[in-house]
Amino acid sequence: GRIGKDTRTVGMDMVDWKITDKQGKELIFKIKDVGGQHVYMKLHELFVLDRAVYVFLWRADRDVEETLKGITKWLNLLQSCVPGVAIVPVVTHIDCVGVDELQRKQEKVQQGLKHWQDKQHSLPEAKHAQIVRVLKDGRSHAVNCLEGDGIGELRSDLLDVAKTSRGFHEPMP
Repeated sequence: GRIGKDTRTVGMDMVDWKITDKQGKELIFKIKDVGGQHVYMKLHELFVLDRAVYVFLWRADRDVEETLKGITKWLNLLQSCVPGVAIVPVVTHIDCVGVDELQRKQEKVQQGLKHWQDKQHSLPEAKHAQIVRVLKDGRSHAVNCLEGDGIGELRSDLLDVAKTSRGFHEPMP
């Protein structure tokens, strides 16, 4: 379900998720969903910030090869605009595929993320550049939004990741 006040704009959903961190301090996640549709891809660079954690959502019931193409485009965009940010891969609609198919697709996506990172680290200037950090070794959180499966673990991990992001607990300008 939704986790905060929902505001719709053209092509983007925005939600504020207010929570306390593990030390009891208030933390507000400003969630902006700029859509994964191809028509919005050109707009993504307008919404990226270096003081953010990025969640890459992909659907288990979609073609994994198309997912891999989307991941590569998106990672390249982040690397060119906000190098060094963290991303958390998340697979949704896990109830729409069998266990074996889900595992196979998760492994393919994980391999794709690792391949992208290895390629970035092998570039000539990689020693001096910050590389987008794919967390959890590229393993996707599996969630079923209808039943709530995996949501608690994802929320907990997002709190942990937030602590490593630039500007943690600093007010947004």
